Amino acid sequence: MYLKLSFATFIVSLGVQLTTAAAEEKTINLETVIVITERVKPEAIAKPLTVIDTDELRRRQATTLGETLRGLPGVSATGFGPNASRPIIRGQDGDRIKILQNSAPAHDASAMSFDHAVGINPYALEQVEILRGPSALLYGGSAVGGVVNLVSRRVVRSQLKEASRSIDMQSNTASNNRQAAFELESALGNDWFMHLDAFTQKSGETRTPRFTDNGDTPVTGKRIRNSAAKSDGAGIGISKVTGSGYWGFSVESDESKYGVPKETSNTIDMDRQRFSFAADQALAGGTIERIRLRAGVTDYKHKELESSALSSTFINKANDIRVESIHRSIAGWKGLIGLQWEYSDFDVIAREDPLMPRTESPRLGLFVLEETQLGRGTLRLGGRLERAEVQSNRTFSVSNFGTERAGGGTINTTGAAQSKSFSPSSASIEYVYPLAGTTSVGASLSHVQRAPMNYELFAMGVHHASGLFEAGNVNLKEEKGNHLELTFSHLEGRSRFKASVFANRYSNYIALIKRGSGDTTFYHNHGNEIEDEPVYDYSGVGAKFYGAELEYGSSFTQAGWTISPKLTYDYVVGKRTSNNVYIPRLTPPRLTPALDLRSGPWLVRGEIQLVEKARLGENETVRAGGHSLLNLLIEHRYRQATWFIRGTNLTDQLAFQANTVDEVRRFAPVAGRAVHAGVRIFF
Repeated sequence: MYLKLSFATFIVSLGVQLTTAAAEEKTINLETVIVITERVKPEAIAKPLTVIDTDELRRRQATTLGETLRGLPGVSATGFGPNASRPIIRGQDGDRIKILQNSAPAHDASAMSFDHAVGINPYALEQVEILRGPSALLYGGSAVGGVVNLVSRRVVRSQLKEASRSIDMQSNTASNNRQAAFELESALGNDWFMHLDAFTQKSGETRTPRFTDNGDTPVTGKRIRNSAAKSDGAGIGISKVTGSGYWGFSVESDESKYGVPKETSNTIDMDRQRFSFAADQALAGGTIERIRLRAGVTDYKHKELESSALSSTFINKANDIRVESIHRSIAGWKGLIGLQWEYSDFDVIAREDPLMPRTESPRLGLFVLEETQLGRGTLRLGGRLERAEVQSNRTFSVSNFGTERAGGGTINTTGAAQSKSFSPSSASIEYVYPLAGTTSVGASLSHVQRAPMNYELFAMGVHHASGLFEAGNVNLKEEKGNHLELTFSHLEGRSRFKASVFANRYSNYIALIKRGSGDTTFYHNHGNEIEDEPVYDYSGVGAKFYGAELEYGSSFTQAGWTISPKLTYDYVVGKRTSNNVYIPRLTPPRLTPALDLRSGPWLVRGEIQLVEKARLGENETVRAGGHSLLNLLIEHRYRQATWFIRGTNLTDQLAFQANTVDEVRRFAPVAGRAVHAGVRIFF
C-alpha cells in the first residue's frame, strides 16, 4: 500500500507517454472548493475566509508552505530557515493550526518542532483555503488557531471536456533554486478520469546580506549555512464522475532532504506516502441532501542525520476517516453533521539521546454546523465533541540536568507506561447582519477546548536538529479558551474594505516557553563532548490575545491600464495573564501597501512589506528588528503560456523573523536580493 519515492520516476515517464496521446489544447477553469460546505463562498460577507487560487499561488510560491503564505492578513510563518516553515495564524502556531490536504489531516511531524517541514509540498496545488474563527472548529480542537486546507485535483471532481496538460519551470538566484512540475488530466472513458503530476526541486545555500550569528563562536557571512535542499514528489488519481457526484482514490509520494541552520552538521531526510479515498454523492429525496466521505492511510518518516550518520528516526503511521452529512432545510435550519476518526502510531527511535517514547493516539470527534435566517441576518451555530487518548508505552524523566564540569545529565527512559484521556468540547455562535447595500457586520463567540498532543505530554529529551531540550508535562489538562470576533465588510463599486478585531482569553494555554530559572540548561555527553541545550517547557498558563486585521482594495482604469491599489494591515498581541509578559514568537505589526497594473496580457505588481520591531517574548533574548522589503512582479500571458519575473527584497535589507525560535533567529535571516523567473505552459 505504501509507495517509495521511485514512484516519482514512474509517474514522470508515464506522464510523458500519456501526453502524446492526450488532446491538443485546454485552458483550465479552476473551481472553488471551500472547506466547510459548497454553499459557503470565498466572498461570503464578513466571514474570515481566504482562498488563494492557482495563479496567485504561483505568484507567491516559495519552497515551503509557510513562506508561500507569509504576508497574507493574519498569516506569518515559523521560519526555521528556508526549508522548514509552517504557517502561524493570529499568533497561534504548532498544533493549533490544522494543516489539511483536501480536508484530511497531513499526519506529518511539522507541528511538533520548528525544524520539521510540512510533509506536503506546495507545488501540485489547485488552491489554498485559510479558515479562521469559529467555523474552523469543524476540524477539531487543534484548529483553534485556524485551518490551512491544501486543495489538489488528484481526485478529479468534475467532468472534463478534453485532456489538459501543463509544465511549470522556475528558478531563483537567492539559492540557485531550480524546480519543475508536470500535470496531466485526461478522460479514461465511461465517466472515468485520471490525474497525474510530478515535481522536482533543488537549491543551494540561501544568499543573504552580510550578517553575524550569535553562536558560541560567531560566524560572519552572506549565506544561511546548511540550508541546501532537494525534494521530489508525484501523485496519481483515478475517479468516477457523474452528474450527482464523484468517487475516486489517489496515491502520492513526497521526499525531501534538507539542512537546518545553526546545527550545521545536521540534515533531515523526510519521506511521506499517502493513499486517499474521496466520495461526494447527492441524494434524491429525503432529509439528507448530500454525503461526503474522506479516508486515508499515511506512512510518514523522517531521519535526522548528524555528519551523515543516523541520529534519530521519526515515524508516524496514521489513518483517518471523515464523513459529512448535509441535510435539507428543517424548520428553517440547514447545515451538516459529521463524524471524524483519526489514529496515529508515533515513535522516535534515537541512536544516543532519546526524545520521547512511542505513543498511540486514537481520536473520535462529532461535529455539527447549522445556519438559519434570523431577521435580516444569518445565524450560525457550531459544536464539536471529542474523545482523545494518548497511550505511551513508557515515560521519560530527568534524573539530573548535569553541569559542564561534572559531565552530562541523565534521562530515565524506563518509567511506567501511561494512558491519558481527554474529552474536549467546543461550541460557537456567529451572527452576520447586512446593513445597507453590500455593507455588513458580524460577531462570533466561541468556547474552545483542545486535548494536549503526545509530544506536549511525553517529550523529554534533546532534539539535536533544533538544538533544544524539549520537556513535556504528563499532568497537562485540556487547553481552554473563549474567543470573540467582530467583523465589518463594505463593498462599493470596485472598492472593498474589510476589518476584523478579535480577543481570545485562555484559562489554560499550552505554550512552549524557554525556561527562565532553575535548571535552564541540559548538559549531555554527545560524541565525547559535553554539549549544553536550553530547556523549553510545554506549560499550561493563563493567556490573552487580541488583535486586528484590515484589508482595502480598489480598482480604476486609466490610459488602457487597470490600476488596483491594495493595503493590508495586521496586529496581534499575546500575553500571560499572571505576569503580563509577552508570549514568545509573536508576529509584530505589519503594513503592506501594494499596486497592481493590468493591461491585456500584462500584470505588474509592486509591494512594500513594512514590519515593526518585534516585542521580546518571555525569556527571549534575541529581538527581531523592524524592516521593509520591496518586491516587484512582472507577468505576461502569451497564448497558452504565462511568463513571470519577480524580484524580492530588492533593497537587499538584512532582516530577521520574529516568529523564529530564539536560539535560531540570528542564524536564519530573510533571503537577500533575489530574482525569480519561470514559465507555466498549458498544452
